Amino acid sequence: SKALAKLRRVSEAKIALEQALKIQREHLGRRHKYVAFTEEAMGNLLKGEGSLGLAAEYFTEALATAKYLKDEPFTERLESSIAALDQEKAEMKKQAMAKAAEAEKLPCEQWHDKLKLLREALALIKREVSEGFKEALEMSERVVAVLPADVSAQTLNEAHLSMAMDALQEHVELLIERGGEENCQRAVDVADKCVKARSERDKDQQGLYGGQADGQGQGEAKTLLATALYWRARARVQLKQWDEALPDVEEAVRIRTALPIDQDEELPKMLSLQGQIYFGKERFEEALGVHEKAKALRTAVFGENHLEVAASLSNISKALAKL
Repeated sequence: SKALAKLRRVSEAKIALEQALKIQREHLGRRHKYVAFTEEAMGNLLKGEGSLGLAAEYFTEALATAKYLKDEPFTERLESSIAALDQEKAEMKKQAMAKAAEAEKLPCEQWHDKLKLLREALALIKREVSEGFKEALEMSERVVAVLPADVSAQTLNEAHLSMAMDALQEHVELLIERGGEENCQRAVDVADKCVKARSERDKDQQGLYGGQADGQGQGEAKTLLATALYWRARARVQLKQWDEALPDVEEAVRIRTALPIDQDEELPKMLSLQGQIYFGKERFEEALGVHEKAKALRTAVFGENHLEVAASLSNISKALAKL
């Protein structure tokens, strides 16, 4: 992981550390110095990429172990890291609030400028806290509140529609991550707007390219539609609305499969969700089939030794256990 971090292959370094931490916790227990060292390394890696909230969680866990072991030098080092992190988080929150205040001064007619500033504020808050926390969701609510009442291809130009859709989709993700029946139902409602607008845009592109699949604009429109359908299905799965979620994810998989995308990392996610829905509906044979497809695609993209492949193997074993 250190070598990968030096090469700036941060995502691979994170995966290596996650795997090491999982093994260490299983075999050494939570309060072992080697576990704490790995947690500190993960905290430093996350801090380096700007995920301050998550970094704080790993530093805090390592600090608990250092105190438990009565390792004073290690304790002091971690306390110093946490103090520096707290200062950086406070500055980041200050910047976020300044951008939000600047956005509030703009008139409603400049909603796209307000949106840009508020999304910048949201990005800062998401770095300052862990994903799904209350503060990030509250800022996301302020983001979507500035959008026009009618978000559609008929009322907005391409650039403004894209901005609005990105904001709505991010809001859906945060609602799902926050969890709870009320948040997930709201996620379904917001995702409905995304699917409607993306469907309209897809129809416009079909007209523009005469229904031919080789138009770049049409391919992009279909990709975005598949993503919107996937997130609506994700929200419905949280509510165990299996029958409503299944058509969404099946259409998302159909669209994504038809697109000429090499090394597609999104299609396995959609297949895994489809398998989860089949499993929820007790259609275990079909669940097994799509989980095996997801595993094959992930292996082709990531190789055998990857957490995504391990997740697919876990899903396959659960389906096999039911047959």
